[in-house]
Amino acid sequence: MTRTRLAILGVVSAVALYAGFRLFWFLTDDAYIAFRYVSNRHLGFGYVWNPPPFLPVEGYTSFLWIAILDLFWTVTGIAPPESANWISLAFGAATLVMVGRHVVRMPLPRPLASFRFTLLVLVIVAIVTNRTFLAWLSSGLETALFNFAIVSWVFIALELDRNARPAVTTWLALAAAAAALTRPDGYLAVVATLALVLWQASCSAENAARLSWLAIARAWPLTLVVLHVLWRRWFYGEWLPNTYYAKFTSPWPQSGWRYAASFILEYGLVIWLALALLVLFRRLGRPTVSQTVACGVVGGHFLYYTILIGGDHFEYRVYSHLIPLAFVSGVALCARLDLRPRMAIACLALFIVASWPIPWVHWATTRHLNTRLETLHLVRPVAR
Repeated sequence: MTRTRLAILGVVSAVALYAGFRLFWFLTDDAYIAFRYVSNRHLGFGYVWNPPPFLPVEGYTSFLWIAILDLFWTVTGIAPPESANWISLAFGAATLVMVGRHVVRMPLPRPLASFRFTLLVLVIVAIVTNRTFLAWLSSGLETALFNFAIVSWVFIALELDRNARPAVTTWLALAAAAAALTRPDGYLAVVATLALVLWQASCSAENAARLSWLAIARAWPLTLVVLHVLWRRWFYGEWLPNTYYAKFTSPWPQSGWRYAASFILEYGLVIWLALALLVLFRRLGRPTVSQTVACGVVGGHFLYYTILIGGDHFEYRVYSHLIPLAFVSGVALCARLDLRPRMAIACLALFIVASWPIPWVHWATTRHLNTRLETLHLVRPVAR
């Protein structure tokens, strides 16, 4: 795999990503919640919805997102409504870079390793032609930031199996902290990081006590999460964000399983499930601790939004980070099954093609609808 080919793939991917960004560009009204908090901070009132004499309320979803928008406005003078989508695009591009880096470094059987560049091209094509991934390159919300943080966390966690450098633990903790500061569901990554760090510390052979404390100290970015929780309690008077109370009252699996089933059907994930079941039933090696924990975080997040929250009214927003993870793990599943290169490429190509028809046919039949009356209750069957 030459640098020239990687550079060409990078340029083509960037062009495709930008084209998709422009195609699905939108700015949702929910984004103006964050914009208002940033504006009030610039007016000298701090991150509040209403200035004094009203009490401060944490009505935004993402602290890190408003902090980034605030910093960008302070440094460049560009206000959030103009900068937010471009910042989201940058995080989408960074996610694609992390995907490429992981596929290049992924352990593969020798026959499959010789086709690594072809597999990388397939994964990139799958992602940059995915409607949900492209849709959340904009919106003004923190979705692209969260996707970058959680995808990076998963890839770094998997890297622990073959890279024992101290810096890996620090990067893992930093990704977990970024996920938690972006959305409260990112706390799953924080808990999992603590578990992995403690496991690493317990495996230290020599001078166990000293090495254990060193391993824990390398996860220092997690203290940022603790500091934020303490700040929230001091500034807003609450341990939990206000959005938690607004979004959850009781479990809603009746909605969630339909939401999940639609996602699986529309993006051809039946093929991924078939590969995963083959690996499971054939018992092809035991997963490592890092693999188990990473899968637990992704699966736990999926179940939380599916069973408890009942999905989301936005276009698969809460599943959008699964798009890059699904296609990358598709390569890993083919490797675990020890498929011949042609068979692995055929499976991935089928997975990609299966992810196109429903989302893109739906887009083609609804893209001309622009008014509130036309889109308020948008139901457009793609077949009778």
